Amino acid sequence: MNLHATRILRTPHSERFVLRKADAQEFAALELHFLADGSVAGTLILFEEARVPESDIPAILRAIDEDLLPEVSIAEQNLSFTVVVGKLVGSFVPHGDEKE
Repeated sequence: MNLHATRILRTPHSERFVLRKADAQEFAALELHFLADGSVAGTLILFEEARVPESDIPAILRAIDEDLLPEVSIAEQNLSFTVVVGKLVGSFVPHGDEKE
């Protein structure tokens, strides 16, 4: 599967990506959490409006495994995923100390 991942957040123990198809359509958000035992737990949130067929999920997970996480793998059982279909509502960020 040809997908493009853009990292939008990184902490010492986690990363967040937006995933795009070859046609540049955003279709998912990916959260990766790097655990103390060396394993990785991922949450793949497929955007409802992208209408990703359930049959495509294994290929997407394999692409993430192979392209983004060479140090772990599903086959070695040190990489796991939760997959969710959700509606993107928006991004909400604080605007500083607003006083009424």
